[in-house]
Amino acid sequence: AIKLGEGIHVKLWAYDNGDKVIFIVEDNGPGIPADKLPFIFEKYSRLHNYKNDADGLGLGLSIVKSMVSLHNGSIAVESTLGKGTRFIITLPKL
Repeated sequence: AIKLGEGIHVKLWAYDNGDKVIFIVEDNGPGIPADKLPFIFEKYSRLHNYKNDADGLGLGLSIVKSMVSLHNGSIAVESTLGKGTRFIITLPKL
């Protein structure tokens, strides 16, 4: 999110939820259009509504999803255009 423009802030936090740990990553960036949300975890998926010169191959979120899955966890996303995006990662405790 930070590379998409000036004034974008990212908040990170985690909390214990019994037998799980929940991590939240939230930004105040441009948000993700609803029609693009089903594709953001696919390899090489890049959103073309952002700056065309943004670096990246579109692998980051697919790698995150793979790592979360390898740990028997889940990842969800909530996004509002013009307000930002929130990722919720839930991992079981060992």
